[in-house]
Amino acid sequence: MIHASAHLPQTILDTISDSNIVAKVICEGCDEPVTVRRVVMPFGPDKGKSLEMKYGCRCEDKAIESQVLERRKELKKLREKERLFEVFDQNSLINSDLREAVFGTYHPTNRARKGGK
Repeated sequence: MIHASAHLPQTILDTISDSNIVAKVICEGCDEPVTVRRVVMPFGPDKGKSLEMKYGCRCEDKAIESQVLERRKELKKLREKERLFEVFDQNSLINSDLREAVFGTYHPTNRARKGGK
């Protein structure tokens, strides 16, 4: 059996090895077990820098989850509002010409009605 780790560069292997674990703690924000590792960045703008990275924290995921759930509530309210307007439009007794009528589109049909505009 071939292990994928056998084909990874040493810099990547160093980031996942147990030898660089600094601490294992429970995150106060999400109550998840977090592993803190000292890692030398193998690429990117911080290439070569030694950083402490947290693995396992779900605080950001939970923040995104709450935003998504809030947005879902808003969309549900909006859909319900649109559905109510649809039902009103289907069952309304208002003349269809009057539904779209506004003062800006009024065109008087004679002189006596010109004063109304």
